[in-house]
Amino acid sequence: MDPLTALGLASNLVQFVDFSFKLFQGAKSIYKSATGSSEESASVHLIVADVRRLSKGIEASEGHPEQLRRLAIEIKRLSEELLDALEELTIKEKKTKWKSFLLAMKEVWNKEKIAGMSDRLSRLQTQLNTHIQLQIRDEVSRLSKGLADIELNDRKFELRRDIEISSMKANQAIIRDVWSKETVGLAAASGFQSDTPTAVTSENGGQAQHAHWLCGIQERLEKLMGSMKEMEKDQELLLSLWFESISIRHETLAQAHLDTFSWIFRGSTPDHTQQIRFVEWLRGSHSIYWIQGKAGSGKSTLMKFLAQHPETLKHLGFWAGHQEVITARFYFWNSGSSLQKSQLGLLRSLLFEILRQCPKLLAQVREQISSRKEGSWMWGGDKTATWQYEELLRVYQFVVEQNADSKFCFFIDGLDEYKTEMDKDHRHLVKTLKLLPSSPSIKLCLSSRPWIVFLDAFGASSEWMIKLEDLTNQDIYRYVADKLQEHDQYHRLVKADESYSKLVEEVVRKAQGVFLWVFLVVRDLLEGLTYNDTMRTMYLRLSQFPEDLGSYFQRMIDSIPKFYRRETAQTFRIALAKEEPSLLVTYAFFDDLTENPMLRLEGSRACAPAPSELAAIIQAKHDTMRRRLDGRCKGLIEIVTFRNVDNPIERLRVDFLHRTVRDYLQGSQDILDFIYDEGGSDASLWTSLCRAIFLTMRELRQCGGSPNVDLFSSLWEDLLTFVYKAIRESSNPTIANCILDQALKLGGGRMHHTRLLERACEYGLLQYVQHNLCSLPPIAKTQLAEEIFLHALIPNPISAEFSPDLVAYLLALGVDPNKSTASKTDPELVKAIATPSSTRPLSVVSDEPSPSYDMEPASKPLPCTLISSFKEKLNEGQLSFSQKGLSEVVCLLNAKGAGLTLPISTPTRPQIPRSGTFRGLPTGCDSRRRPTEISKYSRLCFSRERERKITYEEEDENEHYPFDTKRPRREGF
Repeated sequence: MDPLTALGLASNLVQFVDFSFKLFQGAKSIYKSATGSSEESASVHLIVADVRRLSKGIEASEGHPEQLRRLAIEIKRLSEELLDALEELTIKEKKTKWKSFLLAMKEVWNKEKIAGMSDRLSRLQTQLNTHIQLQIRDEVSRLSKGLADIELNDRKFELRRDIEISSMKANQAIIRDVWSKETVGLAAASGFQSDTPTAVTSENGGQAQHAHWLCGIQERLEKLMGSMKEMEKDQELLLSLWFESISIRHETLAQAHLDTFSWIFRGSTPDHTQQIRFVEWLRGSHSIYWIQGKAGSGKSTLMKFLAQHPETLKHLGFWAGHQEVITARFYFWNSGSSLQKSQLGLLRSLLFEILRQCPKLLAQVREQISSRKEGSWMWGGDKTATWQYEELLRVYQFVVEQNADSKFCFFIDGLDEYKTEMDKDHRHLVKTLKLLPSSPSIKLCLSSRPWIVFLDAFGASSEWMIKLEDLTNQDIYRYVADKLQEHDQYHRLVKADESYSKLVEEVVRKAQGVFLWVFLVVRDLLEGLTYNDTMRTMYLRLSQFPEDLGSYFQRMIDSIPKFYRRETAQTFRIALAKEEPSLLVTYAFFDDLTENPMLRLEGSRACAPAPSELAAIIQAKHDTMRRRLDGRCKGLIEIVTFRNVDNPIERLRVDFLHRTVRDYLQGSQDILDFIYDEGGSDASLWTSLCRAIFLTMRELRQCGGSPNVDLFSSLWEDLLTFVYKAIRESSNPTIANCILDQALKLGGGRMHHTRLLERACEYGLLQYVQHNLCSLPPIAKTQLAEEIFLHALIPNPISAEFSPDLVAYLLALGVDPNKSTASKTDPELVKAIATPSSTRPLSVVSDEPSPSYDMEPASKPLPCTLISSFKEKLNEGQLSFSQKGLSEVVCLLNAKGAGLTLPISTPTRPQIPRSGTFRGLPTGCDSRRRPTEISKYSRLCFSRERERKITYEEEDENEHYPFDTKRPRREGF
């Protein structure tokens, strides 16, 4: 029951009791007729009409508060008694004028009954006053808390609604002030003892002064509560677009070094040899500006510099004129979350930024979405559904069309880091980007490596693009000079030998525009300054420093001491196995398990540590792991800090120094052999990692307060992935079953028993499914098997294989694949059937931030049986004979009358050559893989434009070379 509805009932009760009380107190001026005649002209009929009218508003329901409901029931009984008496009085004295209501009542009631009625009214009046005081106090308190929550979330979203919030606070203060003053009067009033009470007739409603006050308070509260609910709905919409990692990449990027990149606003290069028309683009009508650059040239740093620089906003203001400028940024990041490298993430991020800065559009967007699909809103729809690409694009078009008072400029970085999907490759991304500037009011500033697909799309007009590595020599000179001069020994050494100053020029000459290479070589030179190296030694350091990144990475790995090589290989393998940076505590627990394999999963802290104690614990882990990682990985893997994360456990992650490190490790056969040969038993590695992930989850639950739901969902995906790998390598499910059961007991995230069984089916964890179903009664076992059966038809997220044994087991439990499930089937699950996880909608692979919206068109029919979608995918040729287990699954289903047929022909995958000139894979390297890894490696090399890392040599040799820090090199690194 809405509390304001209860307040309305209380107001009606006050009016009735007030009116009745005055009647029995013998008030002489209760009535004045509409014509202004004296009270002698009033009739009993008029009193009856008013009592009957007022009594209609005192009906209570089960939803009202218990105390108020009891009062309403008692007052209702009293009103019925009074009406009975008045009806009798009307019959006895039909049309008789009255001089005293009490004298008239004596005709039907005795003195004791009249006194009793008066006492009852007085008592009810006191109880009502007390109840109303408490209720209004609670409402004012609830309003205060609601406004505080809204203000807090507005600050989190940086939402521009200060005027609306201030207005609501002012109204809230008025209500609190009026309530506090009126409470004194209500508390003192056992009756309304005013000599001149407000007199009313049946025509004007019969309210007393305090009833007027109560109605006024109610109206104000209703208005404020209504506004607050609208604001909450606005925040729900923003929350559905927001995701935890939406600003992580921007915040973890280093700030540009002092005075670097400032040339871009001056119109020409520092040596005035090349014109740069970026400012002209900002102030003019051209829609797209493209920044291209080789790996490590500083594209992302430049994009961060531009997106937040005051000069950018100043020149955009010239373009916008009297209109407001709305800017938004998005960084594709292949080491980030799924949304950070997808078009869904791009569109959600842009919409979030637009609506955050234009809150007046939120209500229009909500109305537009609701009109498209009934029940799509959170209060009536599926709270676990996800935004879909098509609907996001429609909402984007709607928003930019509606906001005619603004102009938009979007900064989108790292197009080459976009992760391709089954039907959305890099060409599809280009198509999307060209749809965004749908009007002259929209600009895009893009950056990427110079891949052919982007050169074709954005490189036709050289005046609206730059090649970054050709323009940064002066920036590199300034950076190197500043860094060397910051060292205490530099000035002393320069005084002794002026040739030290020429080091800067030599570094710039060798850098060829690659900032990452400069960062690494400066780090090496600073070490030389620390040791007071002579000029000859410093030049020797520089001359022996590898001229390309790949050679540098190899040299670092070669320099790792032999006694660290096992830990190094394990660290690299764990980092490569995850697409996102792992928590530092996971690596720390993995190390603990290496030292103490018997570390128990059971047990917990006696109590959660205080925040200061927790910070000290995490800092100690940070110091320990920083030293260990530096010794084992020589700076190629490092600890990064996510500064916008409050929880200290979640804040520290472990990631590669740069994307190029991951590319090199994945592309070098020698490195892959080193990782697999030195890392020890696969089964032991993955089992220990599973235990480390579980201990991380437990640490978050015990020490981190309320854990991040999205982080927990990601940890669950990691746990399932590595449980599958551990079982595959060891064929011993016992430890894996134990870990999954223990993790489920922790709670947190969105995982529950049935959901875990569904995910276990997707990963083909037959033993775990059997372990959970074997103890159930037959009927319950069959029902649960039917619930999870559809997930057994989803290919394994790791190997893209099917599990015939699991399907056979579920069918043997009595599952009927032809059973109708049209009313139950989840549209997202339908999409996932026979879809590899890398191309699957995010909600199937990992849980989405909640709340969210189901934007799938309502007209799309759901399948009528468990296997309808599977059959449809089969008939459309979306499944391949190469997917292990498919033919066996089809045979099993056909044995149950499914009537399925395998496709006559299926696409074949190229075989991995023994050697060859693949970019990202050095010439002549042996690409032989272990049988257990061949599928994964094959998919890495030949998935459709996936990361665009490896392509055939007949393509243009300037396209997307992963380590093109100098020039394309056929001879490898």
